[in-house]
Formats: sequence, C-alpha cells, structure tokens
Amino acid sequence: KTMSGAFQPGSTFKPFSALAALEDKLVAPHEHERCDGYLSFGRRIFHCTHVHGKVDMREAIAESCNIYFFKLAEAVGMDRIARVATEFGLGQKTGLGINPESPGRIPTRSWYALRYKGQFRIGFTLNTSIGQGATTVTPLQLALAYAAIANGGTVYSPQLVRAVETTDGAVVQDFPPRVRQKAKIQPENLARVAEALSAVVNSEKGTAYPVRDPSLDVAGKT
Repeated sequence: KTMSGAFQPGSTFKPFSALAALEDKLVAPHEHERCDGYLSFGRRIFHCTHVHGKVDMREAIAESCNIYFFKLAEAVGMDRIARVATEFGLGQKTGLGINPESPGRIPTRSWYALRYKGQFRIGFTLNTSIGQGATTVTPLQLALAYAAIANGGTVYSPQLVRAVETTDGAVVQDFPPRVRQKAKIQPENLARVAEALSAVVNSEKGTAYPVRDPSLDVAGKT
C-alpha cells in the first residue's frame, strides 16, 4: 500500500497549498481569517472540524483549520497548488522499481474541465486545498515530500539498499543518496511552513500536541 495505493492525503496536503500562496504572494502569512466552523459557497456548505475563530497561516496549519484553506484556495487557484505539489514529486511515480507503483493524481483545472464537460467549479479548488476531491498520493510520495520540506526542498529518489557489505563489515558497493529534483520554492517560505509543522506537534493548540514526545524534536501534520 505504501507505493501501489493512492489515497486522499487530507490535511497532510495543506502545507503545499500554503506554499502555493506564499510563493506568489497571494496571502499574507500574518493575515487572519475567521473560522465559524463552516463556509457557505454557492449552494453548498463546506465544514471545518470546529470553530477556530481568527487564525493566521501558522495557526491554521497547527490547528488544521479547513475554513482558512478554503478561503486561501479562492485566492490561489487550483493550478498554482498543483504546480507546487508536483515540485515535491506528488502525483508522479517515485521510480523505486519494485512492485506496481501508482502515480497518484494532482488535478488541474483542465483535468476537471475534461471530466465535467467544461463546467469547472471553484468548489473543486476548495476541496483540493485540503487534500480532498480528486487529489490522491501514495504514502511513499508523501514521505518523500515531507522530507523535502524538512531538508530545504530536495526531493530524493527512494532507495532500499544503503550498502552491500561482507560478513566482516567491508563495503563492497555503496549506494549514495540520489537527488530526484529540487523544489523551486523560496527558502524563507519553506522555513515558514516547516515552523508551522513544528507547531502542529509542539503548540498547545496543535492537533498532534496530545501525543508529542518531549524528548524528540518532531514536526509533522495530522
């Protein structure tokens, strides 16, 4: 399932939506949005987990506020989100080379337009921003993408073997890390999102705070 199963990433996709907004300077990170627990859009109601009140980007990631990202998506658009997601290798096979591998799917406006007879709806973008709708990734893709957020934007090719050794420990063949691509993201934007992912675990309102281990320095997303 780690590589052949493609699943909706849900809120683990939110950092890539945030990076899309930061890269094109469409959302100010310290600007607040109000979350009342739901958002009326057209004839549909989009829901949040609960009422978060006023949140900025850091708080929206830490507390996993859907409403903040719905509003962000209106400003950013699906294609910008898709561009950033593909910068991190999402929606593409990793090339590990064992077992069937799913590419997943990072939808664009044109992808939706072809399947909905040209009737693109902004609601599709709202769902995309929180990793729902037609968006799917493999667990392996997501692990590599989060590693890239942590290391400054380098997407590595996954490897199973680090080295081949003899019984006495002598290295017969070494397999150094292989860079697959470098995400074209400004370092300050990566650092801002990485700090927000740290708040997920270490801020009292963070969704992972109840299960943190104080002895470990961990960042992540629920």
